[in-house]
Amino acid sequence: MDLAIKDDSLPHWTFDADEVSAGVYLVTGTDASGRCIEKKGTDPDALLVECRQAAALMGAATVSSESMSDSIQSLSDVLAAAGPRPTPNSSGKGAYATRFANASAILVANALRPHFPGIKPDPSGKGVESPSRAVRGLKKLDVNYSTPQAGLGLGISLKSVHSRDKNPTHRFHHNMKRNDEELRVEASGYHQRQPYAVLVAVLFLPVEACEDGDESKPSSFGKWVEYLWPLGGRDDPHDAFDRFERVYVALYDPEDAALEFFDVKTPPPRTGRPAKTLSFDTFVDDVVEAYARRNQLDFRWSGVTDDA
Repeated sequence: MDLAIKDDSLPHWTFDADEVSAGVYLVTGTDASGRCIEKKGTDPDALLVECRQAAALMGAATVSSESMSDSIQSLSDVLAAAGPRPTPNSSGKGAYATRFANASAILVANALRPHFPGIKPDPSGKGVESPSRAVRGLKKLDVNYSTPQAGLGLGISLKSVHSRDKNPTHRFHHNMKRNDEELRVEASGYHQRQPYAVLVAVLFLPVEACEDGDESKPSSFGKWVEYLWPLGGRDDPHDAFDRFERVYVALYDPEDAALEFFDVKTPPPRTGRPAKTLSFDTFVDDVVEAYARRNQLDFRWSGVTDDA
């Protein structure tokens, strides 16, 4: 059984029923803004009813993708668009990460738009995961600034870990190898074809990932910074293709919607929160500066200062 179902009472939603194993069904509901509901069990009809009820409670029948994404101007808006955070033992972690990434992409693109006209996604959310030409065809980027004249100028890839792993020894640093491999494939694919493109990677972590270390082991935040450290610092177009120009860990607080960024080239504390971080506005300025540095001419006249 693999069936897509439309519901006239929920026009923005599509429901899929799939038999994932003998007698076990997964019913998924997805709306136009990327929000997702999943129910798993042995009775597909009952699961479909539960999904429809959950969608109705979310107000999905009257909330369009455009009206929701137009209001994404802060982390509070991102958290509202992403919906309830999953717990370590709950399903739907992947769907939540996708909703969070899509909303975060709109937030970042909105902030960069004054510097990069036409950057995607647009304020309505159109252009989320837009394609850009890589060495092996088209690949999707979370945030994409391209022009017909220059091709890909700036690309931003967003990753995230939102809840503790079921395995207590992994804490918030599960999927490190997979994320690293995905990022390296992205960087290599784009840079081989467009070596002057500026690529930025951002990993979102909840702030509690800073507090789970002790004298015997670094925090999850510290482990992520250590793991991502070799991935950043591509300062020259002739540097290794599989690195990014900038790599950040974005620490967010789901309770008060605070957001700060940490450049992985900065030495992190072994445990606890870092003393030196960047605000969202400073992060945006840092990205703009990296792009300007890559694209400006180095020629200078003697006796002329930068202010002249």
